[in-house]
Amino acid sequence: LHSNWQQAVDLILQPRDGEPGDIHDIRQYYWETKDVSGTIKKIPLYKQSSVEMQLLKGLEKHGAKNLLAGLNFIPRGTRMMYVHGYQSYIWNRMASYRFREGGLKPILGDLVYKKKLENESELGDQALADVEYINDSNIALYSIYDIVLPLPGFTVKYPKNKVGDEYTKALAEDDLTSEKLLHRVKDFALPGGYRYLIVKPKDLKWDLLSYDDVTIPLTQSDLDIMAGTQPPNSIEGGSKMALNIEFTLPSSTYATMTLREILKCDTSSHYQSSLNQFDSLCNDDEE
Repeated sequence: LHSNWQQAVDLILQPRDGEPGDIHDIRQYYWETKDVSGTIKKIPLYKQSSVEMQLLKGLEKHGAKNLLAGLNFIPRGTRMMYVHGYQSYIWNRMASYRFREGGLKPILGDLVYKKKLENESELGDQALADVEYINDSNIALYSIYDIVLPLPGFTVKYPKNKVGDEYTKALAEDDLTSEKLLHRVKDFALPGGYRYLIVKPKDLKWDLLSYDDVTIPLTQSDLDIMAGTQPPNSIEGGSKMALNIEFTLPSSTYATMTLREILKCDTSSHYQSSLNQFDSLCNDDEE
C-alpha cells in the first residue's frame, strides 16, 4: 500500500520460523546472497508452484529495477489477499473496539443498511445497497444485528462516533488514510465495503457424542454422505465427549469465530494441533 516493493519482496522471501529445514535453508541462502537464479535451482519440486517460486521467477526476469513487475508474477488472487488481509485486520480491531465502547445495542453514529420501505419488500431483507447513520429518529428501528462496519477504503462511509475516530487512528499508525487507499496500481486500490458486526447462524443443529478412540472420525464428510456411510454413534460411558454442531453462515463470515464463541477456546490450527499432540502423549503414558 506504500509502494515499497523492496520491503514487500523481502517480507515474502525472508527466513521464518516453523518451516521445514530445507525450506528454511533456501530462504537463508537467498537472504544472505540475494542470488535469485541460485535460489530457484534449490527450490524442491513440491514448492514449484509456491508464491516464493513465482516471485523468484519474476525477479529473475525483471531484475531489481522493476520489482513491481516481479511481484506481478504472483497470481492476482494471492496478491490481493495481502491487501485484503490488511483490511480484515483493521476491521477486526474496530469490531473489538465497537463491542468495548458500545456493547450489544445500537449507538448514535453507527452505520446500518437502510431499512426497506413497505413497497420494497420484494427486494429482500437488504433492500437498499446503501448505508445510513443511526440517529435519534431511527435508532428504535435497528438492533445489533443491523450494524455494519466498513472495510477501510476510499469510497466507504465511517461511523460518526468514537469508532470512526478509531479507524482514523488505526490507519494513521500505518501512515495511511482513506484517500491513500486509492492506490495508483489498480490491483492495490481499495474501494472498501461493509460487513455486519454480528451474524446469527442459521439451520443450527447439534448433539453430543461420547467416544474413546481419537482416530475415529466424529463427523461425516460429503463423500461419506454420498456413499451412504453410517454416521458415528455415541458410546455409552466413553472417556471423551465431543460436540457435533452444524450451521449455515453467509459469505464473509467464518465458522472458526462461531466455534470460538461457543467453546471459549483458541481455534487456531496451531492450538488445535497441540491438543492432538497432548492427547497422544497422554495415551503413551497410559500404555
